[in-house]
Amino acid sequence: MIGFEMKVSKTRLLIGIDPGSTCGMATLIPNSKCLNLYEFDSNIQAMFQVIELSNDYEIELFIEDARLYKKSGFHAETSDKGRLQGVGYVKGYSKEWEAFCRLKMFRFNLLQAKNTKVSPDFFEKLTGLKTLKTQTHMRDAAMIIFGRS
Repeated sequence: MIGFEMKVSKTRLLIGIDPGSTCGMATLIPNSKCLNLYEFDSNIQAMFQVIELSNDYEIELFIEDARLYKKSGFHAETSDKGRLQGVGYVKGYSKEWEAFCRLKMFRFNLLQAKNTKVSPDFFEKLTGLKTLKTQTHMRDAAMIIFGRS
């Protein structure tokens, strides 16, 4: 008797993460229009969602990393000092996401997002999905992965 193992390939899923005290997450199956948006009150909740998705999909994460921004670049031009101090927390969240991905051995990319902070109207024209003005984190996460394959 000869034994062998059949390996079933999972569907690939791209996950965009906009870390912060409110964490935005978007998922996209490449070459499809299956874009889903999520918003969580904590990064931990988002991490649990990622773990659940990894049961059914081969995932790859794209995480906005505030540590990659120049000193004056991240919210500096339009923000006050209090907002700038919040960037330190976002850098910590980026570090936590990196540690999480390494621990769980997920494929991930830390990046400086360039096309985030789009208006709800522009986002709807681009994706066909309607979001509220307050759902900036979800839109940012989607823009991180939109157009990737």
